[in-house]
Formats: sequence, structure tokens, C-alpha cells
Amino acid sequence: MLKYTYPRVSYNGYYVSFPRIRRGFDSLHPHQYQRRMPEGYFLLVFRGGAIIILSMPEEFFDVLDENGNKTGKIKARSKVHKDGDWHRSAHIWVLNEHGDILLQRRAPNKDLFPNMLDISCAGHLSAGDEPLSAALRELKEELGLDVEPKELQFIKTLVRPDDGGNTFKNNEFADLYILRTTKTAEEIDFQKEEISEVIFVPYKKFKQMIANKQPDLMLDYDEFKILFDLFDKEFDK
Repeated sequence: MLKYTYPRVSYNGYYVSFPRIRRGFDSLHPHQYQRRMPEGYFLLVFRGGAIIILSMPEEFFDVLDENGNKTGKIKARSKVHKDGDWHRSAHIWVLNEHGDILLQRRAPNKDLFPNMLDISCAGHLSAGDEPLSAALRELKEELGLDVEPKELQFIKTLVRPDDGGNTFKNNEFADLYILRTTKTAEEIDFQKEEISEVIFVPYKKFKQMIANKQPDLMLDYDEFKILFDLFDKEFDK
């Protein structure tokens, strides 16, 4: 297995297989191969027996219809958000045995909402992805967590039409999952390029942060309500 390490992507342990490409780079369709790799911006291509590392500028998404079904079209992330196409993401809330909720702080170099406290783990589905496999991949890439499918509890799919407030149009189906873990924050090997820290916040304190509209907390009230409906009886005593 070839091993390459880049700031965001490690190929170690991933089985990447591409056809030999003898013509030019025009014969490469990135969206056909991206789903074979961990999420990132690099492709391995065999060309004349040599291995070439190409930089891919952005992800490609499956375009969905208004019911969440794949249309068969694939578009670059920037065009999806420019045109307001429906697409899908996976959101995972991580809790420990005490009901403490894991939050990640977005890195200061993020183009959107830098330094903000955010959901435990989340990411878009790349072209060809399915929600569960995407959730498992995001947990591995963002938090370094190797999770079995049976450990994830699917809750529901949230339908989120864009509010029309800006040129970044985000029509999204978000598949919501819960993961319970026995790990501490110190044991989580998070992705340093995307996240500056992870913290476990006690359940009641988390509710207070939301009630007080803490300035550095990303507010996502529909997901908060789902969490509280699920866990108030268990942890808000």
C-alpha cells in the first residue's frame, strides 16, 4: 500500500485504485474517483507508469431533488452553493457516559465561522457517498475515531431550505446521528488543520450556553431541541 501524508489527507490504510491514464489530464473526471478516497483535495493517478499527485480544488456533490433523491447529476461544491442545489450532509453529536456533549472549536483559518464552537462532527456527502459511510468517515477524519456502524444511532433527516439571505445558497438534507463514547477529550486525535480544540461540556452547562446565546457557540436550535427531547430525562436531573 502506498503511503503519502499531506496536511489534510493520509492514504495509509485506504485502498486507492485508478486506471492508467495515457492521454492528458482532460481524460480524468475527478468526481468518479473522489469517493474512493478520504475527503480531501488530492488524487492518485497512474500515467505512463508514474504516480502523479494532483491537487483537486474542491469537492463534488450529488445533486438531489426536493425529496432528497439523487438526480444523477454531480456538481462542484461552489456551483452547488451558487445555484442553490439540494445536497446532503451528515451531522454527528458525540456524548459520553455522563451526558457531556463534545464540541469542536473551528480553526481560526476557516473561511466560515472561524473560532466558533460547533457540533461534534459534521461534513458534506461527496459524490457517491451514502449517509452512514460519510458519518463514519467524518468521525475518522475529524476526530480520529474508528467507529463501527452499529455504534451510530440514526435519529432523523432534517430538511433545511435556504433562507435566501445571501449569495451562498444552502439547501440541505442533514442526516443526524448520535454516538456515545467512553473517550476523554484528551484522547481524541482531532484534525489540527480544521479544529483548534475539542471539549466535553456538561449537559446542563450546554443548555445554559444555548439559553444565554453564548457568542462563540454556533446556534442550531432544531438540532438542540432533538437532543433535549432525547436526553433530558437521562441527564437533566
